[in-house]
Order: sequence, then C-alpha cells, then structure tokens
Amino acid sequence: MELLQLKYFQTVARLEHMTKAAEELNIAQPSLSQTIARLEEDIGVALFDRKGRAIRLNRFGQVFLERVEHILQSIDESVREVRDMSGMNRGIIKLAASITGKSICVSPSLLWKAPIWSGVSLGRKRYI
Repeated sequence: MELLQLKYFQTVARLEHMTKAAEELNIAQPSLSQTIARLEEDIGVALFDRKGRAIRLNRFGQVFLERVEHILQSIDESVREVRDMSGMNRGIIKLAASITGKSICVSPSLLWKAPIWSGVSLGRKRYI
C-alpha cells in the first residue's frame, strides 16, 4: 500500500466521481481507476459500491476513509513539525506590485499556502 493510493482514495471518496477526482488530481481517469482497484485488491475488499458511473463508499470504505484521513493528517502534521524544527518554514515574504486603480491582486495559491507555513506571515504595507 502506498501513500499516493491513500490520497487518491480520499479524493475519490470525497467527490464520489472517478472522472472529477482524476481531473482534480491531474491524472488520467484509467490510471486512477487502476490505482483504486489495486488498493481494493491489497485490502481484500471493495471500498466502493459501483453502479454504472455512480460510485459511493460502502461500509468498508467509510471505515477505511476515517482511518486514512487520520493517517494523512498525522503525516501532514509530522512534516510540518519537522520543518518547523529545522527552520525551513521561517521567513518573511515581501511582495511588490504596482497599484493601478484601488486594489492589487495576490495569487490565491500564495494565500492558500500561507496557513501551512507556520513560521511565515503575510502582511501588507502601502508606500506612496
């Protein structure tokens, strides 16, 4: 069993749609289907009930998803803790932008990442 399989499983379980999950994960849908099939084979039970294109977690999948979410959260916390200890997540980010009109735009991806960098803060100053 691989970490990537668990992340893929979590995404499919959340979206309940193989094609949408593949798009979100930026992989081909057949590759995602094969990964989920291998995971189910490794575990020895089906994790989803399938009917046509519909895919829903069954009772085994629901129990497994709870455990997977705890595992992935624990891994994320462990990585963050080790990075914090090493000083990798510390620093100041300064952005410079020309202001045209009344607002400036900041990349949503930067704002999304800021909370996971525990030693990094974002702020703004206005210089005229």
